[in-house]
Amino acid sequence: MTSALLLPGDSLKSDEHSPGSGTHKYGAHLCASICGPVHRSHGSAKRKAASTSSKALAHSSISISRPRNAPLLPEVNNAVLARITRLTPRSAACSILAIYPSSNNSTSTSNAATLPPPPSHVEPIPVPQQSQFSGQIRAQDVRATEKDKVVMSEAFRVGDVVRAVVISLGDQRDFYLSTAGNDYGVILAWSMDDTGTIGGGSLMAPLSWQTMKDPDTGKTEKRKVAKPL
Repeated sequence: MTSALLLPGDSLKSDEHSPGSGTHKYGAHLCASICGPVHRSHGSAKRKAASTSSKALAHSSISISRPRNAPLLPEVNNAVLARITRLTPRSAACSILAIYPSSNNSTSTSNAATLPPPPSHVEPIPVPQQSQFSGQIRAQDVRATEKDKVVMSEAFRVGDVVRAVVISLGDQRDFYLSTAGNDYGVILAWSMDDTGTIGGGSLMAPLSWQTMKDPDTGKTEKRKVAKPL
């Protein structure tokens, strides 16, 4: 059954359905992750008769489908590629360059132990430059351990390209992203040049989860490095 068009963040008042594609849980509420019509799927007649059972709920879901030809939007639990555009002591602002398509968008979490792994055999879909979205990586979402000791300038630099996960639709301006997992972090970074200009040197190679190396000069710089896929 299909109903009216909803916008991201709109609440779906339903106690009889589990979250499906295009939706996510926010506290006790079920909310829309994307813009589109709502679809409610029900179990068989036998399951409907037992609608109060947990088994019935597990087979009755509510989802939102993207309208045909609609622009791709980041959804909760999507892996994305983003470029760091600005750093502050507590966060890194970034521009989302590409989105890995995923059908698993039913839950939202900032716990690295349960972050969905990035698709290893799926190419990310580029976001047109005129439609790129703003993201924010907060200090508490950079890594899974010793969060209070994170130094943003040692995790990222302006110009770095990172692989991250959308953990929240955020506010009206930014999606909240997380790199708190081994698969997430910096994947492309350029070293300082001889004048000290950040990003003016060579493309660096990862040495460890927190270090990258300039192959020309041998100098190392700190980063929150993503494990190669």
